[in-house]
Amino acid sequence: KLFAMPTGGSVNFQMLPLMIIALRRGPVHGLISGGLVYGLLTCITDGYGLYTLPFDYFVAFGSVAILGLFKNQIFGKDVNGYNLKGELFLLCAGILSTGVRFLGHCASSIIFYETDFAGAAAYNIGYVGFSGLIALVVLMALYGPLAKVNKLIPVKK
Repeated sequence: KLFAMPTGGSVNFQMLPLMIIALRRGPVHGLISGGLVYGLLTCITDGYGLYTLPFDYFVAFGSVAILGLFKNQIFGKDVNGYNLKGELFLLCAGILSTGVRFLGHCASSIIFYETDFAGAAAYNIGYVGFSGLIALVVLMALYGPLAKVNKLIPVKK
């Protein structure tokens, strides 16, 4: 954790490997690895209780599956390195994924912690936005090598 919020949430690199799995394997594996496996394990180890599981963990971490939906546009057949079209799709998918994660945390704050949307948004935007930004910047920097790996070692269907 780079920075922890006082009542839950932190700025870290946890979304980066989940995003790479979704990009390489597609939305179903992204949802399973992010929302189900990582979400459940993190919920248990965080200690906030299983009642927060649906929004703070399944929706929030399952949001990486969105990147998998754009896998073919990001890693097209002819992509063998950095590509402007792929980077733009990656940027849009990353922003959308981070936005869905943000909404999941906001929904949890509203439902379980009885705060209004403005309070939930103010609290969650700091760590979710910064974590998403960090993951997206690193992912976009690694796009060229990831495209080469994707071309050299394709995922078997």
